This record gives sequence, structure tokens and C-alpha cells, in this order.
Amino acid sequence: LAPLFVLNLRWYGIISVLLFVFGFFVPTQVSVLNYFFNYNFYFCIGIFAYKKLDQIKAYASKMSNTVVIASSIVAMIVMVVLESIQPDIRLSMLISALLSVFLIANILQKDIRLRFMEKIGGYSYTLYATHFQTILLYILILDISGAVNVSDLSNPFLWLTAVPVTVIVAYLFYLISERPVKNYLNRLRRS
Repeated sequence: LAPLFVLNLRWYGIISVLLFVFGFFVPTQVSVLNYFFNYNFYFCIGIFAYKKLDQIKAYASKMSNTVVIASSIVAMIVMVVLESIQPDIRLSMLISALLSVFLIANILQKDIRLRFMEKIGGYSYTLYATHFQTILLYILILDISGAVNVSDLSNPFLWLTAVPVTVIVAYLFYLISERPVKNYLNRLRRS
């Protein structure tokens, strides 16, 4: 549905904001509703950040590294406090999404290069396509084994170990599927 949503970005943005705000007053335990009232908004932020990246980078160029680091620390503290005082994590997720845009713009503007992240970027599509399923499978394995209480999704062990597992699984899928397809398409283009 994403291509249909973004045919008119202005209306998509307005509707996404309205649904996000409305979602504070509507129980969204049903996953489809949760997408429209919650996760869709973060997708919208990503689209607008991409469209306005040059303007965001220009704004970022005026910030010192000290301001960037201090702002990031404050944002993370606010997220932790919000999550500890209320069960609804939507505000902390909003801050997280905005912080991501802020950090991406600053990293791009200041041309900060992290080689290991660039390598992960080489298979970021596979990571994007497989991360959710990998996390669900990982949680299922931990649950069956009884190694970790997976009902507590804020368990630091769960997430500290899930990230490298997800990255490794994505890389394996990249080797099996995405890289051969890319190589095949490149050969077709050359011929």
C-alpha cells in the first residue's frame, strides 16, 4: 500500500498526523489498527526526512558536535523517563524517530564514516526485509528454551543479543539471495 499512500505527500502527511494523534485515544491492540494509528506515522517521518534531507542537513551544519551529542543524550534520557512513567511508548517512539532523523542528517552533513556500518549498509535491504521475522523467531527460540523471560520485552539481554543475531541472519540471507540477484542483474545490464 505504501506507493498508493505517497501519491500525494501533502495529504498523506496530514492524514498520518491526524491518525497518530487520534491513536492516543483509540485502543490499538489490533495490529492493523496499530499500523495505521502508530507505525504508519514513523514511515511518514522517514519519507518526509528523505524528501527534505538537504534542508535538514543545512540545519545540521549549524550545530556543533557538542550540541549534537548533548541533544542526543537529553533525548535518550527523556525517552527512558517517559517509558518508566507511562505504559504507552508512543511518545518515546516519536522522540526516537526524530532523534534518528537528527542523527542521520548530522552524520551525512559532517561526513562521518563508520566502515562497519557502511558494510552493513551494503545489505541493508535484506536487513530491512528480514529483521522483524528474525526477532520473532529469536524470541520464540528463547521462549521455548526458557533462557529468558520474553514476556518482558524491555529485558536488555533480549535486545543486546537480538541485534547481532538479526545482523548475522540478514547477512546470511544477503549471501543466499540478494547478492546473487544483484550480480545476475548487473550481468544482464552489461550484456
